[in-house]
Amino acid sequence: MAFILFMTCFALALILILWLIFRSGKSSPTKKIKSPPKKKSQKKKVDTTPVSPTGEQLRDNAIKLLKKNPKVVSQVVRQWLREK
Repeated sequence: MAFILFMTCFALALILILWLIFRSGKSSPTKKIKSPPKKKSQKKKVDTTPVSPTGEQLRDNAIKLLKKNPKVVSQVVRQWLREK
């Protein structure tokens, strides 16, 4: 009885080892999940400004530029003053 049990376990172990060795090395292909298409943002319409902006508009533009990047604006002003 013990011999039959031993041979059965040995056969199962041998089958498992052979299955692990000879199984396909490639994994089964996985289905690629498509991401939903990205929505393109609508372009903002650019307001048409008059050809010659008024002093107030120039001042507003200058303030906006200073708020965005004051270092660059200050360097440009210094360079402009040096040229004058």
